[in-house]
Amino acid sequence: MASAQSSQAISGAAQGAAMGAVVGGTPGALIGGGIGFIGGLFSGSSADRQFKNQMAWAKYNNIMSYNAAAFNVESSMQIAMLQAGFNMSQAGAEAAAARAVARYNANIIGMTLLYNTQLATEDLYRVWEAESLDLTQLEIFRAREQGVIIADQSASGTVIGEGSNADVVISQQTQRELDKTIIMQNADIAAADIQNKMAQGVWQGEVAIQQTLWEGEMSAYMSTTRAAASNASMLGTTFLQGKAAMWSADSAFQSGQYGIAQSRYAFSQQQTQNLVSGLFKAGGTLTIGHFANKFPGTKPIGGGPPVISGPQTTFPSQGRINFPSAGTPGTSLAVA
Repeated sequence: MASAQSSQAISGAAQGAAMGAVVGGTPGALIGGGIGFIGGLFSGSSADRQFKNQMAWAKYNNIMSYNAAAFNVESSMQIAMLQAGFNMSQAGAEAAAARAVARYNANIIGMTLLYNTQLATEDLYRVWEAESLDLTQLEIFRAREQGVIIADQSASGTVIGEGSNADVVISQQTQRELDKTIIMQNADIAAADIQNKMAQGVWQGEVAIQQTLWEGEMSAYMSTTRAAASNASMLGTTFLQGKAAMWSADSAFQSGQYGIAQSRYAFSQQQTQNLVSGLFKAGGTLTIGHFANKFPGTKPIGGGPPVISGPQTTFPSQGRINFPSAGTPGTSLAVA
């Protein structure tokens, strides 16, 4: 920083000149000014390096703080996204498991339904088989019964097929047909009951299968929906928190930058004040020292009219002027 170095150097030179003027007169002021200039230059350079180092570290810390906040926000978002992925994977696994369990249960229900249907079919087959056997047995029994009736009628010496003999045979045949009707009706009733149970079992099995599959789908849907809702809430919260954190980080960064700029401005203003103060102080000191150490009757440096002090002062045309020693004001000038 040139202003800082200059202010330190000029202030030091001015102070040195002032001290030299007080101690040894005008030549001492010049020597002191040179020494003060060098000392001020080194002093100002050291102060500038220290301040630049402080500002560099302040800027570095401000940037690192901002980067750390941004990294934390980014990490939070990445962690939230990773957690959301895990949630969806878990929900997908749960949904697949729910569907698999539903399909397994539906298959069990279907196999049970098939088994019950086969049993009912066997029962129905046995009903029709029993009916056939009953009818066959009825035919055999009634045919034997009819043979016995005819044989008895033949043994009695009456005419077969006429009168009471015909009525007996007709009655026997009517009873046979009635028995056949009863057997067939009972078989139809039993078969209808079995068929109704089969239809009911099939309907219940189909409903159970559909219910099981629907429950599996609903469980899978709820798993994915819960995961999606949880992810939306988590990601939304993380996003809002990240926005707030980044806003805070931006504000802190801008505040830090503003503080650095203020520090630089304050340092520059202080050095400017030091520069102005040093210049005025040095100028005043040199002026005071010059007039304080001037001897009566001497010619000012750089020419000008002579100053006469005392009645015995003379100006020889040739020779050199001998300055009196310090502390003897008013002594006449002598020509060498």
